[in-house]
Amino acid sequence: MLKLIAFVVFMIVLMPLHGFAQDKICEASNRECIFSALIRTTGSIENPIWRDQSYREIAKSLAADGRFDDAFDVWEKIENPDTKALTIRGIGMAVADFELPKDQYDALFKALRARSETITHPPSYAIALTYIAMAQAFAKDDEGAWATAASMENEALRYKAYGESAEIQAERGDLGAAVRQSLSRLEGTYGIAVIHVKHPDVLIAARKGSPVVIGLKENEHFVASDVTPLVSHTKDVIYLEDGEIAEITPSSYHISTLSSTLPRAV
Repeated sequence: MLKLIAFVVFMIVLMPLHGFAQDKICEASNRECIFSALIRTTGSIENPIWRDQSYREIAKSLAADGRFDDAFDVWEKIENPDTKALTIRGIGMAVADFELPKDQYDALFKALRARSETITHPPSYAIALTYIAMAQAFAKDDEGAWATAASMENEALRYKAYGESAEIQAERGDLGAAVRQSLSRLEGTYGIAVIHVKHPDVLIAARKGSPVVIGLKENEHFVASDVTPLVSHTKDVIYLEDGEIAEITPSSYHISTLSSTLPRAV
C-alpha cells in the first residue's frame, strides 16, 4: 500500500493537476478507482518518454496487486521498445513474488513471451527474454529459465541469461546445480573454479580441455591448473578428467560428470 501511495504522489507531481480534477475523487482504499484515474491521466501526458515510464510503473503496480491481465493491457499502451522490455521485467518479477501453481506460472510466462515477440527492436527483444528467464528463475522454474535463455539468438545475451539464471539459482542455495547447468550449455574449452559469497565453504571446479588439479590435505583442499603450485602444500593430488566437475569443501570433495551426479571412483 505504501508503494502505491508513493507512486500516486509521484504521478500528481508529474501530471497537470487539472487532469485529476476532471476525475472523481478516489478513496485511498479504492485501488480500482486510483488505477483507473492514473491510466486515464497518463494518456494525457504529451511527452512520450514520461508517458511510457508512467505506464511502466502502473503496469508494475498492477502486477504487484495480482492484476496481471490489467498489467498486460497497460503494457500494450507503451511505445518505446526499451520501456516495453523493462516493463516485462517488472511484471515478471511481480509474478515470481507470488506463490502460484506451476500451470499458472507457465501461462503467465507464456503471456510475457508472447508480448516480447512483438518487440521489433532486436536488442530490446533480447533483453526482454533475459528478464523473462530471470523471472522464471526467481519463480524456481529453472527448466523454464534455461529454455528461455537457450532460445535467444544473440550469443552474448544468451550467455548473459545463462549467467543470470545460474546466479539466481545459486542464491537459492544450490551452487553445484547452478554451475552444472551453466557449464552443460557452454561451448569451447575451460578449466574453471567457482565460488559464491553465500557459499563461502564450497568451491566448484570443472574441466573441459584445460587441466584442473585438486590438491588434498587434511581439513583443506586446493585447486590449480598445474601441480607445480601445489607441491609445497601437498603431494596428494587428483586430476580432473574432461567433462568432470568437483564440489569441494575444506573437509571433503565429490567428483562427478556434468551429465551425472554419481561419484567417480577415486
